[in-house]
Amino acid sequence: MPLRSIFAHHFWLKLLSLVLSCLIWLTVKANIGTTAGEATRTFINRPVLLLTDDAEHMAMVANPNQASVTVRGPTLLIQELTDQDVHVYVRLHDRNRLSSELPVHAHVPSGITVALVTPATATVRPAAAPQ
Repeated sequence: MPLRSIFAHHFWLKLLSLVLSCLIWLTVKANIGTTAGEATRTFINRPVLLLTDDAEHMAMVANPNQASVTVRGPTLLIQELTDQDVHVYVRLHDRNRLSSELPVHAHVPSGITVALVTPATATVRPAAAPQ
């Protein structure tokens, strides 16, 4: 089979295949650099709440009493998120560990994930009696 017949035989089908392959390649290349609609947002100076398991309400203080939370999720959810939707807390489940460092947690609506909580720990101690 001569070389000329390789290109000339079914020329229009080969040309159509070349054009379609170029269009597919350009489409894929244009979409590789875009993100999948995910965004990150930081909420600064959110108050640290203290959660207790028992009915006894002893006055407690967390140090530090504020934390920053970085969240990640779909862009539309992140844009609609308000400061009141992000809750930062320390769980007081063991009274014997009150003077130690306890982990700081954050609660956000479903569909959003917590990427970072700063600081990661807080010291909880009994509050001083009012004078």
